[in-house]
Amino acid sequence: MTRPPANQAKLTSYFLSPSDKQGEIVVPEVETLSLVHLDEPQASTPSTSGSQKDPIPPAANVIGLIGSQMDIGTFDPNEKSTDQQKYDYLTNTWKPKTSFKFPRVEKKIKEKIRYLSFQNKWLDSYKWLAYSPSQNGGFCKSSKIFAPERVRGAELRVLVKKPMKNYKNATDILAEHATKAYHQLANTKPENFVQAYKSSQGNVVEQMSHHREQRALENRKGMLSLIDIIELCGRKMLSLRGHRDFGKIDQPSIFEANENEGNFRALLCGDFIRKSLVQRVTQSGYFSVLADETSDVLNCEQFSILIRYVYKPVDGKHELREDFLGFVEAESLTGEHLANLLLENLGAWGLDLNQLRGQGYDGASNMSGTFRSVQALIKHQYPKATYTHCNSHCLNLVIGQACQVASIQKSFRTIKEVIVFISNSPKRMSCLANAIKALTPQSRHTRLKSLCETRWVQRHEAVATFHELYSPILHTLDEIEKTSDSISSHKAEGLQMRMRTMEFVTNLNILAHTLAVTHSLSVSLQSKTIDAAMIRVVWNYDWKMQNESLKKYLKKFVDLRFGKIFQQATKCFSIIPLHMRKHYDAAPVMKDFELYADELDSWPIVKAELAMWKQKFSHMDGKELPANAFAALEFASPEYFPNIHKLLQILSTLPVTTATSERSFSTLRRLKTYLRNTMYEERLNGLALMAIHQETKIDSQ
Repeated sequence: MTRPPANQAKLTSYFLSPSDKQGEIVVPEVETLSLVHLDEPQASTPSTSGSQKDPIPPAANVIGLIGSQMDIGTFDPNEKSTDQQKYDYLTNTWKPKTSFKFPRVEKKIKEKIRYLSFQNKWLDSYKWLAYSPSQNGGFCKSSKIFAPERVRGAELRVLVKKPMKNYKNATDILAEHATKAYHQLANTKPENFVQAYKSSQGNVVEQMSHHREQRALENRKGMLSLIDIIELCGRKMLSLRGHRDFGKIDQPSIFEANENEGNFRALLCGDFIRKSLVQRVTQSGYFSVLADETSDVLNCEQFSILIRYVYKPVDGKHELREDFLGFVEAESLTGEHLANLLLENLGAWGLDLNQLRGQGYDGASNMSGTFRSVQALIKHQYPKATYTHCNSHCLNLVIGQACQVASIQKSFRTIKEVIVFISNSPKRMSCLANAIKALTPQSRHTRLKSLCETRWVQRHEAVATFHELYSPILHTLDEIEKTSDSISSHKAEGLQMRMRTMEFVTNLNILAHTLAVTHSLSVSLQSKTIDAAMIRVVWNYDWKMQNESLKKYLKKFVDLRFGKIFQQATKCFSIIPLHMRKHYDAAPVMKDFELYADELDSWPIVKAELAMWKQKFSHMDGKELPANAFAALEFASPEYFPNIHKLLQILSTLPVTTATSERSFSTLRRLKTYLRNTMYEERLNGLALMAIHQETKIDSQ
């Protein structure tokens, strides 16, 4: 506790001098000072007047009180006091005990001598009142410390600068002081001051900063619930209302700027997810880009961008990943515009384009052309970015070309008309369901499936279902033909006659069998883990057809579409363990991979490494040998096989299909709906990234 100031009044100043005109008593000066506690019994001192009255406390008592507690009379408002001093005077003000005997003052009232003293009950009635033993009077603690020096030009005296000694009219003086405006204002400050000082908030500026920080922390806690709600909506692909999505979550200073026009964008977690993906790619090194475009509900062209790379978590196995990065609205579909759009966004997202090793697009002329297409323009700037035509598209083209027979086309039209005719009426659908229960109760299908307009390989389920429900469909058309609706009756009759022809029945069986064979191949091509070495699966695919002429017919289109791709894929066979055992020659390796020669060591080192690589698998059973580059990557340690590891990583990174790009279109249609068609790209990308990358954890903190 802070001790009283050194310049406190002397002991003789506790009492008034004999020259005082009010006739007050005189107490002799005490030379020896001792610290005696008030509770100890003290000897009474007789009055100089000789009359019997309460004794005045010895000077030693008063000195003891000043030494242990603060005397409000010693506070000087004219001096600059510290917060510590104000706090001590407010909280440790000297307060007499009930047994304390206040010094009495002799006064003449109406020719009679009376002895008046300060009353303890005044301290109980007025909490702001404090007694000063050095001044032998009362002070208002609040006004003495916090009241101004003057009020309306008048200097404040009694209870502020001078003690209250008029004990006769003390009750009226105290009551009147309590009504003063300056007192009421000053009386509101001690409590706040003490609380602020106890919490170590410092001065006013520090208090305001601390208060602002506390409000910010409370607001952040409240925002956690909102972030969790938005994350849930994003994971479940439930779009948020609105379309104003400005502001960046990773720049907190912008929140306080006037330019911040909305905070919903800041709550979205898409930027965090994309940054984590880019960080993975940066750690992995090489990557390839996959892209495709589609139109949304507003007929705006959306360019979907993905990356394919090999990622190895800490203490984990390699993962071949194809990750969605975002949608970009394309104002033009020219090859030059799309190429610039692709490169600009990849660079803006933080990817090193010098590590770009592959491109994967469909066969559209603006994407795969020789001169002014996307792949040609990007390869001109980055020669190592090898283009691969989507193999799933190639298979689709093979089936499409094989089905360009007039009879097959006619049968497809009949199937489509029957499906549309029955599916457009709930009554006809109910009739078909009853026929299925009656004729094919073991069937798991209860309705017809529509034909995919663009994907031939995806027509398998529709054709297979139609083939399985052939009899119930005929029965349904026969029932519709018997109805009173002439239009529906004539339509059902015509479709029924076309379905009963030998040509249709034969073509339906051929389509069901052929599409069933290609469906499994299509599914394998859409896998994310397939790499370039697996193209041999298509090339050497067992079509499992009894009709040799039909098998040769399909094989002709496979050779046409996959021949060039297979030739590119054979380049990697020289370092795939399964193929090295059958066809190993170290000489063609540098020729096959001359594009990456600047990233490899000198030829003698690579040749020695290839010999060690072959020796590593010499005693391994053929069934256990890795059949593709990605599987072989687990055996190629970067420490012992650095060059082999680089080549296998590049081969694994090269794209095979763009199926993942088309999967993002499904998410786009679920997010950007008819009722929510005005959302900006920022919100669309944020929600799409949360919906697609649900395995990525988001820390709401």
